[in-house]
Amino acid sequence: MSISLVDVFKYYEGLPHQDSAIQHIEDALETGGMKHWLSGTSDFVKLWRNSSSPDDETESISLVNAAKLYRGLPRQDAALLQLQQSIEAELPELWDETSDFARIWRQKPLSPQPDWLITFDSIGLARLGMTLEELKLALGTDAQFQVQSPFMVGFDAIAATLPGDNKAQYYIVYPSETPLEDSDEITMLITENPKFRTAEGIGPGVLVSKAIEVYGAPTFSYSAENESREWVKFVEQDQNKAEAVDNRRKFRPQALCYDFAGIYLNPTADFNETNEFQENACIWQVWLIKPPTDVEAPKDSEESGSEVDVTEPAEEVLSQPEDNVIASIFEVDVTEPAEEVLSQAEEVLSQAEDDVIASLGEEIFQTGEEDS
Repeated sequence: MSISLVDVFKYYEGLPHQDSAIQHIEDALETGGMKHWLSGTSDFVKLWRNSSSPDDETESISLVNAAKLYRGLPRQDAALLQLQQSIEAELPELWDETSDFARIWRQKPLSPQPDWLITFDSIGLARLGMTLEELKLALGTDAQFQVQSPFMVGFDAIAATLPGDNKAQYYIVYPSETPLEDSDEITMLITENPKFRTAEGIGPGVLVSKAIEVYGAPTFSYSAENESREWVKFVEQDQNKAEAVDNRRKFRPQALCYDFAGIYLNPTADFNETNEFQENACIWQVWLIKPPTDVEAPKDSEESGSEVDVTEPAEEVLSQPEDNVIASIFEVDVTEPAEEVLSQAEEVLSQAEDDVIASLGEEIFQTGEEDS
């Protein structure tokens, strides 16, 4: 046999050609009169569900749905091995090198279509900076928008769902105290829908081991001050990407049956970081965050008709309301010379992207320098 059913489930990523290949197995069982192997009372399904009581669930199982729920548990592997042996005895041609199943499974996945592509500023048709109304028009009248409150600590979200898909396309996230209106810009998007992929083929449901092949070595981390939300950053995920300068794309991992996808020496510490991870660790969510629009630089003397004397106290130079707001954000002393204030602000701005994100007022995203 050339393909192991356990390996098929292990490397399943929710790609269309993989669904077709697994569905081919199920169709072959039905055609061969062996559909009962997937019934709720079959040995395979009982072992898969870890049930032995006659009162347990008797509903048949879908192999595609089972693949989506596979987490490498011993009972799951044992059930798949049992099913594989049964199929080999009755339908050995299904596993032949030239079988339709093998051909479909080994198809090279197509690049994500625009509607399912994750870039640095968009997930499918949802784009950072567009208004909620613009997204509603793009998705059409059949799309559903359901408010989820609370979505997470300090934040609510609007789940966008399309007909025929029981999983939200993405979540439009916003501060709980500021309901999102149709005219408001989208500044944060999260998806955990496995249909969405980056141009390199990475997205929710993809094993971290697969992402490493594309993005390089991973670093897992979490902070107790950040609700212990775990992140994984790959060494090459943002390299040579001009878009990454303006927008932030982050990956959240998970490993079923474990508290964390990463393997940490001291899980009770306030901050943890590691390069080791569970074998079944996968990408759970992809986050896009739009930093606030930079304040327009002051016009030069030819445009403004006046020059700024940087030796004057900053409180005299920072005469516009937005300038004073900036001063308060950076916690500078406006009685100092403006050139010193500008220098202080410049240092703050150079402290990596987390400080920019912090200005959104969302402390849950700020993981500190250790997470950048």
